[in-house]
Amino acid sequence: MRNGSSVVLLFVMFMAIWRRGFVACRMVLCCSFTTMVAGLD
Repeated sequence: MRNGSSVVLLFVMFMAIWRRGFVACRMVLCCSFTTMVAGLD
């Protein structure tokens, strides 16, 4: 039982880190796209 709960905890932590990394990646892409458009303008 303890092993299963630790696996669930690891999975939750992995999902939280992955979501945070995904949001950060999206923000960086948005910023670079905005600077690119501003440079073309």
